[in-house]
Amino acid sequence: MKVNLLAWTPAPELVVAAAGKGCYSSAPSNDILEGIDNEAAAKFIQ
Repeated sequence: MKVNLLAWTPAPELVVAAAGKGCYSSAPSNDILEGIDNEAAAKFIQ
């Protein structure tokens, strides 16, 4: 079986946390992502 990697993200925790926060926020996605650091993302995901 041949498998090709199409894409990857260097910071999956930040992307998941920003997506989750985006569900509850009216702020633009760029603002949400800029306001999250690794520690805040880990807390939000847990």
